[in-house]
Amino acid sequence: MTFTGIAILALTLITSDFSGEVSHATTMKSCPSIQLQSKSKPGTQVHIQTTAVKTILKIHCPSGIDHAVLKRTVDHWPKSMEVQLHLSGLESFRVHLGKTVIHWNVSSTGEQVICTIRYGDQQEKEITSENPLFAEVQIVAKKTQVPLQNGYFMILLPEELLKGSSETMQLQWIDFYRN
Repeated sequence: MTFTGIAILALTLITSDFSGEVSHATTMKSCPSIQLQSKSKPGTQVHIQTTAVKTILKIHCPSGIDHAVLKRTVDHWPKSMEVQLHLSGLESFRVHLGKTVIHWNVSSTGEQVICTIRYGDQQEKEITSENPLFAEVQIVAKKTQVPLQNGYFMILLPEELLKGSSETMQLQWIDFYRN
């Protein structure tokens, strides 16, 4: 199966009275089935937690640019993984799992998202909502304008992506490109 291309999507906005935290009714615990293998910058924090219905990756990165490598310790990835990027912007977020790379880009105005996917050495191609590897970016904050203050970008990784057999997953992010 081959997927590649570019799509401009409407950004889904979620307003919230909480500042990036999960609802009080949700019971969180550590996730022994996924381990953080590496990250490059000392200030970056990657918290891996699980609830009854999904695994949540909370990423805090004061520098705005970094990456993390995750390794699964069981024979499959969780069926549902939510990534919460506590950044002021999201000009680039990439997930590498096996030969598949999905890339999200939220414009600095926060009004549009560009999503691409690349499989192996092929060119990037369009992702539409009909594609099983499609995922939306949501802004969770009281004020949803970029740069975000006290909020985060949320992406529910596609279930189809998580069916991949690779033992490691690489995440890369950039809040804003710099000159």
